[in-house]
Amino acid sequence: MNYRTAYKLRKIQALTQDPVLIALWGLILAKCCFLEHFVRLHGVPVNTIMYVWSLSLFMAGVATVVLSGLVEPKVHLPDEKPNGPLLWPVVISMIMLLLVGALIAGGSTLFSILPLLCLVPGFAFAMRCGVHLRLSTALQAVGWLASAGFLLVLPLTARLLPLSIILLLLIALPGALRFIQKRREIRQAMEALKK
Repeated sequence: MNYRTAYKLRKIQALTQDPVLIALWGLILAKCCFLEHFVRLHGVPVNTIMYVWSLSLFMAGVATVVLSGLVEPKVHLPDEKPNGPLLWPVVISMIMLLLVGALIAGGSTLFSILPLLCLVPGFAFAMRCGVHLRLSTALQAVGWLASAGFLLVLPLTARLLPLSIILLLLIALPGALRFIQKRREIRQAMEALKK
């Protein structure tokens, strides 16, 4: 693996593990699901694909592009390979393929695949547990897999609101907590340097 390829893989890994980006995407997806649920519940004549989803996802995409210029990968030894940089991009790609397929199929297909959308990150966290067993990763795996089971037993039209709560609890909240932890570590390191 040449230096340029290794740098790109480390950049992808750094982006997919950035807590600000994770929290941002979790909040935006939860907001979109909340709005979609309430628009459908109250029969508001709004084109949610245009005015909720596309605008929100466009702005999140812009924020991701801007952040990709700011996030620098961790420094590794020249011979060291990145630690599993392709897992999360593959997971995101699988979710996007499921969503595109459901949108092309139309009808209630989108509601029927929502449990599958929870299974993909659940299996990814389970795979990470197989490599590095940590309590937070195990809890994420259990949370996503249990969420998939919970969504599976709900009626199709009642799945959006629980999904938005799941997104808040399993994406936005852990991302925000990791960001707070990193800020605390940086603050402690800066105080240690001043002494």
